[in-house]
Amino acid sequence: MSRRVFRALALALALASSAATCEQCEQVSDPRIGNVDRSTDAVLVTGSDGHSYLVSAHPELEHLRVLDLTTERFVDAPNRFFSVSVPVGPSTRRLAAAPADGTRVYALDGALDVVQVLRTVDDAGPAFARVGSDVVTGRAPADLAVWADGGGVELWVTLPDATATAGAVQVLDLAGAELARIALPDGARPDAIGVEPTGARVVVTDAALGSVHVIDRAARALERSVEVGGPSGALAVGVVDVGDGLAPVALVARRDRAEVALVRLFREGYREDGAALYGRAELPSLPLTLYVPDHRASETVCCRGLSDEAIDAGEATAAWGAAALASGDVFYVALAAPTTDPTRRLVRMIDDDLEGLGSLVDLNTEDAIWVPAAGGEDRRPIEVTLSGRDTWGTPPVVDIVGSGEAPLLTWEGTIPGLEAVGGASESAYLAGVFSAAIDVAALGARVGDDAIFSIDEVPLDCEGRTLESPITAISGATVEVLRGLDGLDEDDEGCIARGSGTTLTVLAANAFVVELADGSSAGRLNLVAGDAENELVLPGAALTMKASANGEPLRGSLLSIPLDPNVTPMGLALSKAYNSRSGGGFGAAGLLPTAIVGGEMDFPDPASEGTLRARRMVVTTASPDASSGLFELFACDEAETTPSLCTVFR
Repeated sequence: MSRRVFRALALALALASSAATCEQCEQVSDPRIGNVDRSTDAVLVTGSDGHSYLVSAHPELEHLRVLDLTTERFVDAPNRFFSVSVPVGPSTRRLAAAPADGTRVYALDGALDVVQVLRTVDDAGPAFARVGSDVVTGRAPADLAVWADGGGVELWVTLPDATATAGAVQVLDLAGAELARIALPDGARPDAIGVEPTGARVVVTDAALGSVHVIDRAARALERSVEVGGPSGALAVGVVDVGDGLAPVALVARRDRAEVALVRLFREGYREDGAALYGRAELPSLPLTLYVPDHRASETVCCRGLSDEAIDAGEATAAWGAAALASGDVFYVALAAPTTDPTRRLVRMIDDDLEGLGSLVDLNTEDAIWVPAAGGEDRRPIEVTLSGRDTWGTPPVVDIVGSGEAPLLTWEGTIPGLEAVGGASESAYLAGVFSAAIDVAALGARVGDDAIFSIDEVPLDCEGRTLESPITAISGATVEVLRGLDGLDEDDEGCIARGSGTTLTVLAANAFVVELADGSSAGRLNLVAGDAENELVLPGAALTMKASANGEPLRGSLLSIPLDPNVTPMGLALSKAYNSRSGGGFGAAGLLPTAIVGGEMDFPDPASEGTLRARRMVVTTASPDASSGLFELFACDEAETTPSLCTVFR
């Protein structure tokens, strides 16, 4: 090769190298795209550089992603064409960090049975890299919480299958030494775990039992179990003002129904139980993940979209939490909302509609809702009234009325579960006593109700006969009826004796039997003014009525009560409506929420080209946007109700 050719080749290589180096120096990646894929959990930390970082778990990628919320861009990898991605195990789904130390994130892998440690930003080495050795846990851990103070780092892990009869909570240090193993009640299957912000208590949900478990962190011992109504899953801990001062609280999601429960935890200096159920509230859909802010330093008042009228009525509150639902929506829940009784507080959805539960029609004049039995057209009840009332009981459980709910009232209708009840033997009826195959009393039959007997093979001379008698006594499955005058006579009992396959149906006496749209019963409603059963309790209201001057309705008369729930829940609608071009709906654009985290942070201010500081929250999702096919994270102000004001990261 000639010297001239060699020099030309060297110059070309140098220019190419210079161009490549220049490209590497440029910020070439989209700051809001990190190819996040499906996320299962996230944690928010503040590094030693003062930046707020969101670290999210993505098991299908077997990596963690890192979003710098202070610059609103994904952290670059050494090769700036890509965002940083930290390799982890094949089932790394749960993340945690110690409240006082934002330089480390801890990742739990339920398949490898280890906790992996990630450095965020400090002066000890490269940022966003695995450090140290993995900490080995017990078999098949479910969730992880972390506490750190002068005494070192504590890793709290739930082990659902610790023993044959119950799960346990394991406490480890970073060297892998087991500091404690806390036994839970028989049958317990611990799931989510969280350390409340003050560090005094650890809360554990239970996927099997109907209670959550409260552990004294310093003593490393089970303190008490608090009944929440059923098995529980997701958990959020925070500090809010529950009406008489700040209190650490745990918001718990039920596994078996669309409901949350709030547990107030121990407070120094208060004369009260160490932990107490404050209330439960129904939600429109199953809650998947929860968030409660920590208001010890600053607070956010919920909610931004409330009308002035709703704010004036007291709907705005600093005692709030967020529940992300299977529908793809985030709804805000008032924690310890005020009532007419200043000593009581309720857990319920925040509502922008000031109207209480009402009816869609005039209950006293609308013809379509009254279907009388033949001959009873003039016996329609009068003064049918729905009145707003605090009817939630103790502990309060605040239900919501579904749209289109219309309780159906049947006068002297069949008591649910007591239609065609079979006998315990061939001779089930004998001398006024019927022996049922089930506990009749437990299903609500009473003395005075009407017992109707049916026979499978009716003797010819008994056809058309009504075998009916008032109940005079009930004991479990044994039902006694009146014999003789106004009861079963000898001919009636002869028909029963000569027939076969006797069954019993019980009708409520002198009352409506109330059935809800889901087939369940709301009980009885009579027309005796002042009687306890002259009031039908509904969520937030009570139904009462009186008999017509012409008398009570005839048996089988129907009255339906079409209800208007008048509820406009406040929340953040992440799901996208269907359209023919981009699709939509759950699983495609439902943007299934998987985690909500939040707190004070700095974020860019385009107007000043500097930063602003405010309370913000981030929602991670596990289903893609239909139009882009990408998975999304949303960063919003706390209690935001307008999705377009959230910043979207993909």
